[in-house]
Amino acid sequence: MPMQSRSRFSDRESLPLKIGVVLAVVCLLSSCQSTVECGTWVFTGNPGGGNPVSSAFTFNPSTCGKNCSVKIDAMIQMIRMYDADEHEFLVAQGESAAWRDADGWQIDQQPGPGFGWAEGWYGLNNDGTTFASGYNTVGGNGTPNTLFDAPGGQPADTYFSAVDVAACFQGDSCQNRILGYYYWSFITDSSGNPQPFITAPAWQDLNVEFQSAVSAWNSWAPTSGPVGGGTTGQILVPNAVPFPTLSDL
Repeated sequence: MPMQSRSRFSDRESLPLKIGVVLAVVCLLSSCQSTVECGTWVFTGNPGGGNPVSSAFTFNPSTCGKNCSVKIDAMIQMIRMYDADEHEFLVAQGESAAWRDADGWQIDQQPGPGFGWAEGWYGLNNDGTTFASGYNTVGGNGTPNTLFDAPGGQPADTYFSAVDVAACFQGDSCQNRILGYYYWSFITDSSGNPQPFITAPAWQDLNVEFQSAVSAWNSWAPTSGPVGGGTTGQILVPNAVPFPTLSDL
C-alpha cells in the first residue's frame, strides 16, 4: 500500500489555551523520569513539511528485567496539534475531535471518509490481523518494529507533537503490554517553515496522556457507525474497534 501523509492538517476545533510544549522543555531540562523503555529506539528523518520520518523500536525484555516472548509488537500513535495564533487544537485529515481527550491528544488514525481505517493500532488493517507495511513494519524480540509517517500541511505557528507507543500485539505474558514510548515534535514557524523541536524517549505523564487518548478512542469507537472502503480499500466493519486494556510491561 502506498504510504499517505496521515497526520496532515485539515480542520480546526476551538479549545481553551493549552500548549503544554513549554512543560515538555522544562521536563527535559530538569531530567524528568522517563517512561518504560524495554528496548531501544531509533528515530530518523526531519519532521514536518511532509518529510518522511520513521521511529523504530527493538524490544529486549532483559532491558526491563523481564522474560517474555513477543510474536508481534506494533505501534500506536497519538498526536496533538496546536495553533498558537488561533489558540485552538487542530485535527488531522480524516480524523475528528470526537475521540480527542481534554488535553488535545488523540489516537492518530483515519476512519473518516476516503480512508476507512477502523483499528486504532497504526497501520492495522480492518481484518484485525494484518498490518500495512507502508505504515508499520511490525517486529518481535530483537526485531525492529517501525512506524512510518510524513506529517505536513500545518498552518503557520503550529506545534505538532506525536508519541509513538510500542506494544505487544501478539505474545505470551507480554500480550497487550506496553514496551516503550517515544516523543517527537516540530514547530511550523510564522513563515510556515517546519522546525524540528524535541525527539527523545518519552517521560512520565505522557504515559498517562496516552491512556486518556485510548479511553477517548474506546468511548467513541462503538458509536462510529460503519467504517471501511475509501482509498485504502479497507473491508467494511460495523464500527471502529476499541483497544484492549493496555498496561506497561
